[in-house]
Parts: sequence; structure tokens; C-alpha cells
Amino acid sequence: MKHSFEVKLAAVNHYLAGHAGIISTAKLFQ
Repeated sequence: MKHSFEVKLAAVNHYLAGHAGIISTAKLFQ
């Protein structure tokens, strides 16, 4: 269960990092 939690946490962090990158790019082109 701990391993599953860590995998989910890594996936969430990856998603948030990618989302933040998209937002930064969008602001750059505004």
C-alpha cells in the first residue's frame, strides 16, 4: 500500500509540474 501511495504521489507531482509549466507558458504568451 505504501508503494502504491508513493506511485500515486509521484503521478500527482508530475501532473502538477506539467500543469504549472503549461500555465507559465500561457502567461508568457499573453
